[in-house]
Amino acid sequence: MTESSEPTQPASPGTGSGAAAPGPGALTATPDVVAAAEGGVAGGSPSDIPDDPVLHKLETVVSWVLRIGVVLAVAIVLAGLIMTFLNHPDYSRLTHGVRYQALTSPHSPFPHTVGQLGRALAAGEGRGVIVLGLVVLLATPVLRVGTGR
Repeated sequence: MTESSEPTQPASPGTGSGAAAPGPGALTATPDVVAAAEGGVAGGSPSDIPDDPVLHKLETVVSWVLRIGVVLAVAIVLAGLIMTFLNHPDYSRLTHGVRYQALTSPHSPFPHTVGQLGRALAAGEGRGVIVLGLVVLLATPVLRVGTGR
């Protein structure tokens, strides 16, 4: 009997001696997946990524577009809420239950079309300003896509 210089794996139940090879459909980690899971970058280390000033500038612009869009939308909605409560102080007293259908029905006072939004903004209604803030919030990711390549 000769001794092998290679270490042997403990036997797995039902597989005989040695390590079992992955079966069909088994998931195995590629070096890229292992690097990404360990906090690195798939395909290499962070130092392998080219320092492209154009790409860095584009990422900076995109991040600022998102930040400004969200902050602007929140500011517009808050201004609309303040206008609404200043013009309608009775809204602050909830004497009846709040119903979701009251806001979404076609007969609600909130603008549902672009024309209604324009008329509400022209009249200085807080409801129109709130809806404008929501439109800005929805337009922010669209604008982000427009700033990308």
